[in-house]
Amino acid sequence: MDHTQATPTDKFRVYREFQSLLSQYNLQQSLEDLWWYSRMFEPSSTVPIAKISVDGQVIPISTYLGEWDIPVIAREVVLYASKTGTKRLNTWLDFSGVLEKLREVSAAMAAISNAEDAYNSLHPTIQQQLKRQGRHSINDLVRAYKIFSASGVEKLLIRETGIPMKVWTLVGFAIAGAMQKDAGINAGKDYTPFGVSKEISRALFTRISRTAEELRELTAREQLQDERWQYTPNPMLSYPLVSVLPGEPHLLHCPLPNYVLERVSSGLYYDIAMKPGFEKPFGAAFENYVGELLHLVFQTPRFTVAEEQPYRVGKNQKHGVDWVVVDEEANLFLECKAKRMSKEGRLSSDPDILRSAVDVLAQGVVKLYKNIEDARQGRTPQWKPNNRPIYPVLLTLEDWILAGPADDLLRKAVAQRFSEANLNPAWLTEMPYSIESCGQFELVSSTIAEVGIGTFFKARFDGETAKWRRLNDVAHHYFKEIYKRTANRELFFNDWANAFPPGTFVNPSHP
Repeated sequence: MDHTQATPTDKFRVYREFQSLLSQYNLQQSLEDLWWYSRMFEPSSTVPIAKISVDGQVIPISTYLGEWDIPVIAREVVLYASKTGTKRLNTWLDFSGVLEKLREVSAAMAAISNAEDAYNSLHPTIQQQLKRQGRHSINDLVRAYKIFSASGVEKLLIRETGIPMKVWTLVGFAIAGAMQKDAGINAGKDYTPFGVSKEISRALFTRISRTAEELRELTAREQLQDERWQYTPNPMLSYPLVSVLPGEPHLLHCPLPNYVLERVSSGLYYDIAMKPGFEKPFGAAFENYVGELLHLVFQTPRFTVAEEQPYRVGKNQKHGVDWVVVDEEANLFLECKAKRMSKEGRLSSDPDILRSAVDVLAQGVVKLYKNIEDARQGRTPQWKPNNRPIYPVLLTLEDWILAGPADDLLRKAVAQRFSEANLNPAWLTEMPYSIESCGQFELVSSTIAEVGIGTFFKARFDGETAKWRRLNDVAHHYFKEIYKRTANRELFFNDWANAFPPGTFVNPSHP
C-alpha cells in the first residue's frame, strides 16, 4: 500500500486486521516473549541478540526489529491479545507477522502527503527512537535519587505516594534486578530484612502495577487514531508490572524491564509534577544538584564556581544566572531548566504545537542572556567582568532531544524572543549558546575540566562542527581519548550507596 494515499477507510481496515491478528495471541505468553526481546537490547543483558535465517543468510534480528518497536507491540498486545489465544511471539515466523503488520499500520496512519509533512514527521520519530536508545546509567539513577531525596521534594513524594525515596530506590532496584532473570515477580516478596515494611512494599507495588484489564482501559483511553498512533503514550511507563492471572493478582509480569528503573527514578516526576508546591523545591533541587556536580568536577584552584546572588537594578531585585564557572581561558554561564517537554510537543509533527513546546527553552535562553548582560555591566556580585569569552549553556534536567524540526523551530524562536526583548542579535555570535541535558553534560564535564573551558567551546563552535548540538559529539570528535577515559566516571556514588543496606550490590549489573 502506498501510505501517502491512505484514506480513513484504509487506516481502519489495516488496523482492524492488526487487531484480528493479535487476538490470536496468548496474552501471558506474549508478554513473557516480549520480555525476552526487550532483554536482548540491554547492554548488561545475558540474552544475546537473536539471529535469524533470511534467504540463506544469518542476520541479527536487530536488522528488522528496533528497540523502540517493542513497547509499541507490548501496548497493542495488552489491548488485543487474549488469555485463551493459542499463538505466541517466541518464533520468528509468528513474531515477524506481527512486526510486518505493525509497519503497515504505522505507514497507513502516517498519511504523509508532501516533503514538508515528511520532514515534520521526523520529530516524533526522533523522540521515540533516541529516547529508547538512552540507557539508565548509574549516574542517571544517582541523579534522580539525589534530586528526589532533597528535603522539599521528598516531602512532596511522601505526601503523594506514602513512600520515601530510599524505599523507591531499594525496592525498585530489587525489582529491576529480578527482571533481569525472569519475566515475572511476586508482589508478596518480603523486604522486611531490608527495613521495608510489608505495608510500604505493597503500596509501592500497587503504584507501579495494574491488572491487564485496567491497563487495557488506560491504553484505549490514550490511544490516538491518526499520524501520532505509533507514538501514543504507553501507560506501562507508569505501570510496568501487569497482573494477568485470575485469582493470583500478586504474580506480576513485566514485558518491558527497562521501564521499571525509569518508573522508580526519573518517572517519579509524574507522581508529583502537577501537585501544589512542586515547582519551587524541584527547581531548587536540580540547581543544587548542578552546583554539587560543578564543585566536584571543576575544582579549585584552576576553576572558580559561583552560585547566583541576589542583586538590584533600580527597584527590581534579580537573582542572576544559576551558576558561573571560570578558568584562565573563559567563562561558562549555566542556567538550569527542570521542566520537561510537553506530551503534545513530543508526540506532534504539527509545527505550531512543536513551536509552542520549544518556546519554553527560547524564553530560558533569553533570560540567560539578560542575566549575562547584567553581569557584563558589573551589576552582580556573582561575577566580575574579565574580558574572557563567555559561553552560555541552558542545562535541562531531561533530554529534550533537539534535532531536525525541533532544532530549526528553536533557533527561530530564540531569534524572535531576542527581537521582542530588544536584545542585541550579535550576542548570539559573540557568545554562542548551547542547550544540553544534565546527563549529557555530566558525560563531557570531565573532558571540559581537563582541556579547559575555552579550548572545549572554541572547538564546539568551530566552523566544521558548529552545527552540532550535542556536546558529547564535540568531545568524541576533538578530545576522543580524554572523553573515552572520563565519560563514564561514577558521580556521587557514596550518596547512592546510602540508599542500600551494608553489603548490598549497588551497581546496575548487580541490582
